Amino acid sequence: IILLWVVTSFSLLGQTLAWLSSEITELEHRIGTEGTVLAQGLANACAPLIDEPAADRFDYLIERTARTVDMVDVTFADRRGHIVGHSDKAQVGHPVPGGPVGVFGTLRQTSGLFGAFGAGRLFRATAPVLRGTTVIGFVVVRFRSEQVRDRALALVRTALAAATFWMLIGAVAGGLFVRRITRPLGQLADAAEAISADHLDVDFLPEGGAMGEVGVLQRSFRRLLEALRLRRDENQRLMTELRGFNQTLRSRVQEVTADLRETSSHLESIIGAMQ
Repeated sequence: IILLWVVTSFSLLGQTLAWLSSEITELEHRIGTEGTVLAQGLANACAPLIDEPAADRFDYLIERTARTVDMVDVTFADRRGHIVGHSDKAQVGHPVPGGPVGVFGTLRQTSGLFGAFGAGRLFRATAPVLRGTTVIGFVVVRFRSEQVRDRALALVRTALAAATFWMLIGAVAGGLFVRRITRPLGQLADAAEAISADHLDVDFLPEGGAMGEVGVLQRSFRRLLEALRLRRDENQRLMTELRGFNQTLRSRVQEVTADLRETSSHLESIIGAMQ
């Protein structure tokens, strides 16, 4: 049973990790793609505003983004890599950390498979700001998403439910399998103990018996038990005949002894008469 549990657990663990990794990767890709679409929409909307001097020209776009996703920050930069609009006004006028990014940046920033169970996972999407076919700037959106964690927890709950179900099935199957083996062996052990106590009339060895090697051992033991019973019955018959023969012999010896005594007395009388 323990072996079946270990094999089932490791099989389900490997299957769950592979399933979880595949589902999270697919979900991350979808969320990252949605983030890129969001960033591209912001880039299209801010194209007419990128060169205007008003400091609050991006506020509407930032507010709309905050209502759409769990926004961390939004950066609007010109083609030289200087921030011209930001959700944090203190960042305006500073260069973009790390310098200008490419046309499309990293879709997501992940922390591995087990990082999926943490708080909101951080995603980063970029899109170019185009005027005609000329790139005049870019937009960087960083946001968090709870979908990865929720999906990971849901998958783990599903895997635990499946693991519990199959481990119970494995325990029941293992118990039946072990019972199928140990029951005939227990019957053989009881029969051997009874024979050692000279009780040959045991009746707990079924005629059908088990299958496989245990069945062969059980049938051989039954044949041995039957041979012992036949030998016991034969010995009892011989002992009965021997007792009868001894009784007959004892009676015959007594008769011969009486005859001898009578003959001896008769001879003594004849000898006495001869004198």
